[in-house]
Amino acid sequence: MATWTDSYYRTATVASTSKTQVGTDINVASGESVVILGMFGGHPQGGSMGYSVDRLPGINANFPQSSAAAVTALEAVAPGSQNSMSTQVTGPAVIQLFTVNLAATSGTASLWLKVQRTAAGSN
Repeated sequence: MATWTDSYYRTATVASTSKTQVGTDINVASGESVVILGMFGGHPQGGSMGYSVDRLPGINANFPQSSAAAVTALEAVAPGSQNSMSTQVTGPAVIQLFTVNLAATSGTASLWLKVQRTAAGSN
């Protein structure tokens, strides 16, 4: 088995106060396992962000968005400033990132998901 830390970054223009998917699906392949370690991001209008997993329909992974200033400088984020979590997802599965904004003003939603991936294979 091979294990490594990875991340997914998704962005989209959002002008809605409804729950809106940001970017494309994150596919977890059969034989692969992903542990979600942290989430960071948001939208200039503020609100909440989160993720859903098709294999975990009851999950309520919904968090406050980070500040708009922090979203524009993701590369400058101090360690530990993201929402910490530990959710294991075993493939095949689909993870979707979403935002729920406080206002319907158009802006760029940027979301970053930090994960630990484990897949069949050798180190």
